[in-house]
Amino acid sequence: MANNHSFRIELHGQTLFTSKITIDRSMPAMLSDRMSNQEWIAFCDRVDQALEPTHTIKRRLACYTALSVAASFGIFIMIAILGATGSIVSSYGGFNPLYIILFVSFIVVPVTIQCHTFRQTYRKIGKVYEDLRRVVNEESSKRSDISFHLKEEIHVGYSTTSRVQRTTVNYIECCISLSGGQDGNYNPMNATVASPVVIPSMFDTMSGAGGRMSGKSTLERLQELEGIKAILSEEEYNKKKDAILASI
Repeated sequence: MANNHSFRIELHGQTLFTSKITIDRSMPAMLSDRMSNQEWIAFCDRVDQALEPTHTIKRRLACYTALSVAASFGIFIMIAILGATGSIVSSYGGFNPLYIILFVSFIVVPVTIQCHTFRQTYRKIGKVYEDLRRVVNEESSKRSDISFHLKEEIHVGYSTTSRVQRTTVNYIECCISLSGGQDGNYNPMNATVASPVVIPSMFDTMSGAGGRMSGKSTLERLQELEGIKAILSEEEYNKKKDAILASI
């Protein structure tokens, strides 16, 4: 039976307003014997290239946000000037039309700018992550034992005013198929130890003389077997477990 191991590769700079979003270029240890340094660097370069437009998108968002704030402030100043000069009320007894226009603009202009900005931003960011997903899928197609997947998670926090804040963070998930041999059984020691694994001799006596071990209870022997389960194949583990249970 094949085992899969997964871990995440971070994308830095997502929560900062003006910084670039880049991949963490520290090569994971699990990939060191499956990808060369050149292949890893080339993959990181393609990811960063796909993420490059986010820097321009962030700067544009910051500019439009500043424009919205400046427009609101400018209109507010004009309304304040009208109020200071007594020009809010016209000579006909009603509100000055200019005041009405400014008051409506104070609400409509910033909202319009922000809505347009966020709509364009979400559309462009979506296109960036579509390109990034294509990059990771192409990298996955090159290997049978490694796959990359673009994932996202939502972080929930609270502002100083106790308002709930949700932040979406993307990352790349790497899945490695840890299968060993034709039978699909995986021995995790094979990846790091060249010499054969030596099973403690106390377990070699499980099949002899009723399977009893001096000074060891059945529970203790089962616990010891669980302790070395990681270095046994599934067939070996089941055989030794059956031998212990048969000795009861």
